[in-house]
Amino acid sequence: MPADEDWLDRLLNLPRDYKEGSKSPLQLLEEANPPRLEKAGFTRLVTERLRRRPELIKDWQLYSDNRRTTPLLYMKEDGEVGVYDHGYTDVVRHDNKVDACADYVVRQTERLLEIAGG
Repeated sequence: MPADEDWLDRLLNLPRDYKEGSKSPLQLLEEANPPRLEKAGFTRLVTERLRRRPELIKDWQLYSDNRRTTPLLYMKEDGEVGVYDHGYTDVVRHDNKVDACADYVVRQTERLLEIAGG
């Protein structure tokens, strides 16, 4: 893997690093420093990496399950990804966990980048 893709591993390890450390998800994202990519390309990179490292999906599922903010971006075990804020919106149902997780990771990254002002 080229060194310039290290950001992707750091990003995909965010749930595990968050659980085991003392940094916020926002701090971990800033350290990963993902490049600004168009959404389709970013989703493709995340999907390809999750296919090679499917063990990361469980970490992201636990991360989603433990979120308690509203509006809540969520990922369900059945492949549904969406937002809950006194009702469900922006819901997408995926046929497999890799695609669902990639969707969740991309959306979560976009949200954190918005919070960071990026």
